[in-house]
Amino acid sequence: MAEQDGSSIERLKKKLYSRNPGELGAFGRRRLREEDSTVQEGWATPPMAKPRKKRPLLTILLLVAALFFVLSLMFAAFFFLRGSTTVSANNIDIEIKGPSTIGGGEELTLQIVVINRNATPIESASLLVEYPDGTRSVADVSVQLPRTRETIGTVRPGQRAEKTVRATLFGEEGSDVSIKTTLEYRVPGSNAIFYKEQVYDLILSTAPLTVLVDAVKEITSGQEVTFNITVLSNSDAVIKDALLAIDYPFGFAFKESVPRPAFTNSVWELRDIEPEGKRTITLRGTVTGENEEDRVFRFAAGIRSKVNETAIETAFITKLHTLTIEKPFIGVELALDGNTASEYVTKTGSRIRGDIRWFNNLPVQIFDGEIEVRITGAMLDETTVETQNGFYRSSDNTIVWSRETLNNLRTIPEGSSGDVSFSLQTLGLNSGQVFRSPELVLEITIRGRRVSEQSVSETVESTIVRTVRVQSDLLLTSRAVYSAGPFTNNGPLPPKAEEATTYTILWTATNSHNQVSGAQVRATLPSYMRFLGVVSPQNAALTFNKIGGELIWRIDTIEPGGKRDLAFQVELSPSISQVGTTPTLINEQTLSGTDAFTRTSVGTTQLPLTTRLSTDPGVSNGHDRVVP
Repeated sequence: MAEQDGSSIERLKKKLYSRNPGELGAFGRRRLREEDSTVQEGWATPPMAKPRKKRPLLTILLLVAALFFVLSLMFAAFFFLRGSTTVSANNIDIEIKGPSTIGGGEELTLQIVVINRNATPIESASLLVEYPDGTRSVADVSVQLPRTRETIGTVRPGQRAEKTVRATLFGEEGSDVSIKTTLEYRVPGSNAIFYKEQVYDLILSTAPLTVLVDAVKEITSGQEVTFNITVLSNSDAVIKDALLAIDYPFGFAFKESVPRPAFTNSVWELRDIEPEGKRTITLRGTVTGENEEDRVFRFAAGIRSKVNETAIETAFITKLHTLTIEKPFIGVELALDGNTASEYVTKTGSRIRGDIRWFNNLPVQIFDGEIEVRITGAMLDETTVETQNGFYRSSDNTIVWSRETLNNLRTIPEGSSGDVSFSLQTLGLNSGQVFRSPELVLEITIRGRRVSEQSVSETVESTIVRTVRVQSDLLLTSRAVYSAGPFTNNGPLPPKAEEATTYTILWTATNSHNQVSGAQVRATLPSYMRFLGVVSPQNAALTFNKIGGELIWRIDTIEPGGKRDLAFQVELSPSISQVGTTPTLINEQTLSGTDAFTRTSVGTTQLPLTTRLSTDPGVSNGHDRVVP
């Protein structure tokens, strides 16, 4: 019985867990009937969430990738079957053939070859060649050649196009220069401009001009130095409109040159220099400085600038010359009115004090010292020379101090110093002379005797030069008149309150001995005065500004001994408050300008002019005060 029950249970388990539906029998799976799913009344049925649709993003990406792949295959097939129609700059070669070095001023010839290695032609091609500064035309070296353009046209696949360009290069000797070549072109079916560049480098082996400078290399402070300058042409062509410019160091004072400079004291015109031609210049001046200081002079030669006629546009060569200042055995210094500069500016008729100081720089004594001051120049008033413990020799305008006049000069111990003084005066305007570029040159020389180690007597000497330049006297004379002058004046005289009276203002500008540039007179009118606009001469550059009442007379240049006159009319309408006074017609007047010789400002100022007409011969005294 127990065995039967166990068997039944086993058979039931087998049916229940069987994967074969036919074995389920009465326990087989059945569908849920509709009535089984009914819900009792009153039960709430929760809303069912609507399922979201998923976007097929991955599918879209796969489709796009597939489409791109298919198009790429089609383009590659088309490109392979039809051949390439694009143009690459990498497939264009620019070959430049020419020398690696060339002399300045020589003709440069470059052969430029353009090779098109593309499968498509290049169209509207042209070559732009850009040259360095200083390049000139082969046909005319005076014409600048910054760039040229050569037309090529169409270059077919595999074709070569050749162009030859020529130019004359100028520049400093040994300088590196670069020539830039640019190929500009278009491609079929496009309006865009493409380009390919190539740079050609070469060296200027020689300059078209050579500058030779012959001068000492050591000098004592204050000593005069001479430069012999030679400019030689290395060019095969004529170098037109050449200049030589010198940059002076601090402490150099120009004295003279042959030929004279064309501009200031530092630029000379060499004009046209033929092949193998040369120009020579002799320059003199003095150099001052401390012991063992160097003074560097810079000499530059080249072609004149088209913009500034006083400047070099391209320097073909630059030459440096160094002077070393050595301490003299016996030194000397000169101060003019306390000023130790190499050039001193003073006024006409002024008195100048000079102080000389000497030094023994030797480790031994100096015997029998002597000091000389040699004065040259027409501006010296010989009657005014005075000296302390010295003697003025008027026969050659020389002041002398010696052992006979000054005991300190008998023996000058090692490392010792001493001083003397003198004074002089320049000629005044009352001399009646008109000078051109007036100046005085003072040459101070000190000498003595020393005994060398071999018991041999040697003379030691030192010289300095100082220049005194005299300013021009730029003077203004001003007058107020009623009955005189080029105009007819009217109105009551003496002036009457609340009635108009006209006056004439006369200005005269005079210049003594140097050219003056930029001369002008400035003045202002009081607020109660009126400028009538009547001027003589009519072409005079007189302007009036109503705001501020300023009058400006622009004279510009006045030559030595020159004179300029101006007359203009003003009107006075005094008020009752001015009764019994002498009103001012024009305020303070100032004449100013620049002295071309001394390079300083010169001028004068005149006091205000009133109704007191002391210079008018037709007006008696007592007609200056305003009456009711």
